[in-house]
Amino acid sequence: MEKSVNLINKSTKLKLRDLLKMFTQISYLSNALYNEYIKDVKKLNVHTKEENEKFTSLDFSIQIIVEDHLNKFYKNLNFIGEEDTSKDVLNKEEKELIEKFIKTEKIIIDPLTKLTSLQNYNEFTLSLDKEYEIEDLTLFCDPIDGTSNLIKGKYEIVSFLIGLT
Repeated sequence: MEKSVNLINKSTKLKLRDLLKMFTQISYLSNALYNEYIKDVKKLNVHTKEENEKFTSLDFSIQIIVEDHLNKFYKNLNFIGEEDTSKDVLNKEEKELIEKFIKTEKIIIDPLTKLTSLQNYNEFTLSLDKEYEIEDLTLFCDPIDGTSNLIKGKYEIVSFLIGLT
């Protein structure tokens, strides 16, 4: 049985290793939510923002998951997301679906076990164990990169982007 890791961080510093674990959890949750939406494309409500740019309820929902995890685990981490989640664009069914995905507070996945080269692992581990001031870091998120492809049903050219500076 795998051991779960509680990621709640009350300090002002963090190790990138812990943040990577949270990113992995968010990626798995986002993928599961994506799979729920593409089962029935009718669930995918399309909205328009300024300059006629399209976004879907899935873009919006994934960013809500990211923001929820940040609020639970790293409240002081700066965040820039592509969607304006202060607007209420989700219908009742979509809100209920998201609730299933934002309740988790623990993960059992350690992405570092997937590295194959011991040398790369050791170099990677050294930088991941360095502590950083949370307030010096900024997380960027594009919940669905390739929204126009998603709307057209080209699911194979859609991705979830998350970055850290």
